[in-house]
Amino acid sequence: YRYDELIHFLMYFFLSLLGFKKFYFTTYLRSFLILFIILSLPIFTEYLQYYTPRRRPEISDIFYDYCGLLAGIITILVYSYVKKNKD
Repeated sequence: YRYDELIHFLMYFFLSLLGFKKFYFTTYLRSFLILFIILSLPIFTEYLQYYTPRRRPEISDIFYDYCGLLAGIITILVYSYVKKNKD
């Protein structure tokens, strides 16, 4: 449990990078759908932990999941902005 917060942050950071890098620039509807799925995933996974033996949901896990998602989304948006203005 020592690095639990870091693992949650990095896992969702890379998930958002992969999700948005793959689907962000195709259509707005697909981007919205991917964003909805990615944003609802931390709550869904913590909800499933309620029913899993020897696991318990924690609010701090959801917090670090969303921090990782937000950092990944901001990274993709900054990258696309810099790439667009560079050309």
